[in-house]
Amino acid sequence: MPSHRPLKGASSPRVKVQVTQDHIDTSVPKNSGHCMIADAVQDARPDARFIAVDLATIRFSEGGRRYVYLTPRKAQSKLLEYDAGKMTGPFDFRIEDAQVLQSGGQKRGGTKLVTNHKGGGTIPVRVGGQAPPTGPLAGAARSDGRPAESVRNLKTGQRREFGLRSMGADRFAS
Repeated sequence: MPSHRPLKGASSPRVKVQVTQDHIDTSVPKNSGHCMIADAVQDARPDARFIAVDLATIRFSEGGRRYVYLTPRKAQSKLLEYDAGKMTGPFDFRIEDAQVLQSGGQKRGGTKLVTNHKGGGTIPVRVGGQAPPTGPLAGAARSDGRPAESVRNLKTGQRREFGLRSMGADRFAS
């Protein structure tokens, strides 16, 4: 797990991001580290490192701090268009009010390969650190807020994924 810790009282820079046609032409679709917005953030903040962009957040490290901004709606729409193969023209937007974290830097555990007894071959296993706790999914409680009678049969620790229909992604489907 990353060793990022929130910094209380830390302020974040306001960043005006200008995505040029050159950023669009040289970016890689569906790549959060080399997309048009990540390249534009690099130009706007030359000291920024480890830049990653997705539909939810724009993240980068600078000066021992990790900044996590919510991706503005305009940038989200342009990302969806671009990743769907629809060409888009230059645009700009502003990011502000980031969550500020202390950058990593502590040594993290690695992985090692162990024998997969079920399917043969090997699988990676994390070495060091501790797995986050798991719990029942949101549907485990009744509508009145009380827990369900039979929690033994609930599935735990599953990752939930949500569709992009609310973003209008279905209009970009081929």
